[in-house]
Amino acid sequence: MKTDLIENLNPTESILFLGSGFSRNALNIRNKKLPLGDELKREFSRLLNVDPDFYDLQTLADEANSNDRIDLYQILYEMFTVKKLTSEQESILKLRWRRIYTTNYDDSIQLYYNKSGISNESFCYFDRKPNKLKNGSIVHLHGMIHRAGDENVLQQIILNESAYVRQHFEKSPWYEEFTRDLRFSHACYFVGYSLRDYHISSILLQDPSVTKKTFFITSERKDQIFANRISAYGKPLPIGMKRFSEICQTSVSKPAPMDIYALKSFRLLDPFKDRKSLAGPTSNEILHLVTYGTFNYQRCLSTLPDSEYVVARQNLAALASEAISKARCLLVHSLLGNGKSIFLHILSHKLTIEGFECILAKASPALLPEDVRILKTRQNLVVFFDSYN
Repeated sequence: MKTDLIENLNPTESILFLGSGFSRNALNIRNKKLPLGDELKREFSRLLNVDPDFYDLQTLADEANSNDRIDLYQILYEMFTVKKLTSEQESILKLRWRRIYTTNYDDSIQLYYNKSGISNESFCYFDRKPNKLKNGSIVHLHGMIHRAGDENVLQQIILNESAYVRQHFEKSPWYEEFTRDLRFSHACYFVGYSLRDYHISSILLQDPSVTKKTFFITSERKDQIFANRISAYGKPLPIGMKRFSEICQTSVSKPAPMDIYALKSFRLLDPFKDRKSLAGPTSNEILHLVTYGTFNYQRCLSTLPDSEYVVARQNLAALASEAISKARCLLVHSLLGNGKSIFLHILSHKLTIEGFECILAKASPALLPEDVRILKTRQNLVVFFDSYN
């Protein structure tokens, strides 16, 4: 297990996801450890002089906020403003992660970055997502204390999970960004996270390939029930935060692969790779292509330049090839269902024969630095985008 983790730890291409357990041992400006969810609930109950078992956190927070004797914003500010981090926390934050997501309200990440002179952008769920999100950006999915104020603390700090999901996260561009980051990252490490946020856990279950590269850093204390629960979402690693921080300290950046087959956001269109001698297209294959749009790329390649499976459109492909040799960009447009996607594959076949290297952008691609490095080494490269969004 330890070996697997070390081999997979590649921070510049990985996501770090921090839950409340990560910040737990930091000291706030009250000189106390940061509270977990149940402790925050007990604090509100104490201030209101009620039984904490009778009410949920949101109800208690609303009541405290409406009580003139209680300054809810100041209480949360003192609880979640960090003055000192542990060495383990600093060792983990020291690495240049591709992205850091957190459901925590505290400012522990920003404190370390300011102390270390690291300039990284920080966003909350209500912020507008920039057109280009820089590597190393921090995203607070539940808000952050320093982005809240006395008048709007319960609007900026999310204590009610169900309302947050319904009103904000599922409609937010950050939902799409988080999903895309999971798809294109090397790995995702959850530290101090309990999986109580069902909107996060549901994303992890959407794609089996994401589950395979998701790791949960859990306590060394054996908890088979919790391990069984999270195993559906990723691989539990019961090594504790201290051991994980030690691995982070000794991690060595691996040289990025320069093989074009290592691209994550693009797929090489190689008409000569694994080309097999197959029987001609059946009538059923052609029927499904025309009726349902079921297109098989390899079957198309095996018949070109003949029109046995699709209309080869060789004259049009020749015109497009000539246009590409004279311009940097070619726009292929037509009415819906006229075969634009199929034509792009026909064109890639012709361009490959003429000495070009053709790649296809995957759906909702992320512009990864490692992909850019690989692409810069290629000659006569043509990038196909099958969708304008």
